[in-house]
Amino acid sequence: MFDTSTVFGSGSYVSEPSGAKAGQVIFTTANWFAAISTDGGVTFNMIDPTVYAGPAVAATDAGFCCDQVVQYLPSIDRFVWLILYTPNDKSVNRFRLVTFHPSDVDTSGINSWIYLDIVSTDINFSSYLDFPDLAVGNNQLYVSITDHNTGFAVIRVPIADLDVAGSLTYYYTNKNDATFAQFSHATQNPLDTLYWSGHYVLGTTMRIFQWPESSTSYTWISLDINDWPSDVSNFVSNCPGGDSNSTTNWLFQPAFADIIGATRRSTDEVWFAWAAPSGGGFPNPHVQVVQIGVGNWPNLQLVKQWQVWNPDFAFAYPALYTNDCGDVGLAVAFGGGSFSPSGALGVVDSDGVLTQTVYYPELSNVCEDRFGDYFTVRSGIGSGYVGFVYTEQSTGDGGAQGNPRFVEFARG
Repeated sequence: MFDTSTVFGSGSYVSEPSGAKAGQVIFTTANWFAAISTDGGVTFNMIDPTVYAGPAVAATDAGFCCDQVVQYLPSIDRFVWLILYTPNDKSVNRFRLVTFHPSDVDTSGINSWIYLDIVSTDINFSSYLDFPDLAVGNNQLYVSITDHNTGFAVIRVPIADLDVAGSLTYYYTNKNDATFAQFSHATQNPLDTLYWSGHYVLGTTMRIFQWPESSTSYTWISLDINDWPSDVSNFVSNCPGGDSNSTTNWLFQPAFADIIGATRRSTDEVWFAWAAPSGGGFPNPHVQVVQIGVGNWPNLQLVKQWQVWNPDFAFAYPALYTNDCGDVGLAVAFGGGSFSPSGALGVVDSDGVLTQTVYYPELSNVCEDRFGDYFTVRSGIGSGYVGFVYTEQSTGDGGAQGNPRFVEFARG
């Protein structure tokens, strides 16, 4: 069942949409811009992120960049907005966590906010912060972040401390413990324990990390899964034959095997998903999903491994989010064959069964050389979801733009 579906702006054709909803207020981002709705998603007004990011600080960054992520923190009734900055000439950068109440916004922007800055060197990164994500636990906000081409870390910030201005204590993991998990995302819906993962042995073995809220330390365990095709040279899906770019691969090859779909489906089970290439009986790039039993940690169990695939076109860039019923909202990209790449949404039940064909609110009419790099699913009304996907549309002058879209959906 799909309800409201609204384009909330236009921008670069690599759109990376994110957002969250609190009552009638929806705050959204898409790479270089942000937008606000105060009428439940019927209309949106674009705002300028640089107003809230502020000017560049030479010692820590070269100004506002692009990757942005949004969550809603119900325990303190605040949105949290992660803004990433461009690295300076020493490959140092920072991100900013901006928080504000839904009542602090109107169609012109945010009228009152507080923020926290974290610099790459604050968490012992040797390169710059990249590809961030946010997950909301019972009492902690988690930032998963890549040390560009070097490592991966998770930062944990007490949610209650984000309701007041001032200094606070945060914890972070050692980025060298997860060099194989670069560009991963940690689990959505973590409750009292966060999980994240990487491919320790590509194609056969994952390493799963666990960090309880009750502890300042984290642990990890390796788990063999069913073999999956892992030849990156086969991570190719060309634009449609009728397109002027019909020999262009719309998949971003560095996104190959990145575990960007992750959610804690129940206290005993976590799901991880990633884009895999063709091969092993799969004619096109597709999404691999594993359901892992974690209830007897450190004794892990591969509950189920399944795929989102089609014989005629490719799937990639999965995003997952669990609702109160234990169903999982899914966002995914599809393209190739006769389709230019577009975003779609669906619901997967607790047994890993896609309950209906994925829904696309709009089809792209142009195809470029990099569609991505992530979509977003968040909690909606009751057992529903809100999703943030996009399409590429022609600008009429030979160019293309991303049209990010807010969609409310639920299991039919």
